Amino acid sequence: MLNLLSHLYIVVSEFGGRKFVDTFRYFHPTRTEAFTCWRTDTRARQTNYGTRLDYIFSNTELVDRSVLTDSDILSQIGGSDHCPVKAVLNCVIISTKKCPSFCTKYWPEFAGRQTKLISYLNFEKNENKNVENESKTRTEERLKNTESIPKGEDGNLSTNLVKKRKSLYDENEAAQKPSVKQRTLTDFFKNTTQIAEDPKPNLKPVNAWKEILTGPKPAPLCNGHKEPSVLRTVKKPGPNMGRDFYVCARPQGLALNPNSSCNFFKWVSNGKKC
Repeated sequence: MLNLLSHLYIVVSEFGGRKFVDTFRYFHPTRTEAFTCWRTDTRARQTNYGTRLDYIFSNTELVDRSVLTDSDILSQIGGSDHCPVKAVLNCVIISTKKCPSFCTKYWPEFAGRQTKLISYLNFEKNENKNVENESKTRTEERLKNTESIPKGEDGNLSTNLVKKRKSLYDENEAAQKPSVKQRTLTDFFKNTTQIAEDPKPNLKPVNAWKEILTGPKPAPLCNGHKEPSVLRTVKKPGPNMGRDFYVCARPQGLALNPNSSCNFFKWVSNGKKC
């Protein structure tokens, strides 16, 4: 990225015909380990092992006129994998009765498209109309279904309607009834003698519960610090995607930093998850 932008900006006061200035490096040319982004999954911010991705560029005219007075990285502010950066300008705010011509208010893509309060009221009216239309449609469908039902022997339509509803109700009741009778409390005591006399009891449930209640295996100790490692899963697409492995539990950092993680790595046996 630096090589890509090097022909556009500079970091010192000798402009050399370039258009922009890296404001942070202009005021802090010798500061080291000035990063603005850190990996959160490896807790790299704790050891300040990151990259500088956030810049504030200024044109050379602001520097020449001493309008730009300061620029810094606010690495002490958390809440994200990036931290804020700031630039301070020494300027006077002048009020005006009219917005400038380059204000977004005058841009064609924003002209006449702002949502107004009356649009929400119109939406409510349209919603009421939709509800009325739906109820009207349902009523018409019911009338059509009623016309298809033949009249009873007495010539009354209500007789067949009652019979049809009763048959539907009976079918629903039969479908909801359980096929197996619910066991009572005494049923559990009736089969105790049979279980005791069974020469080959079923141990599969017992073994299954033992495997569950034993809990996960203890994590191996890392080689560098002799501390319990952490379990992670491969998320990158490839042949090892989904496999579990152990790494050092300390945050990522430089190899010379004693507080950073060591190079410990170990696959979970047989490539299976714990």
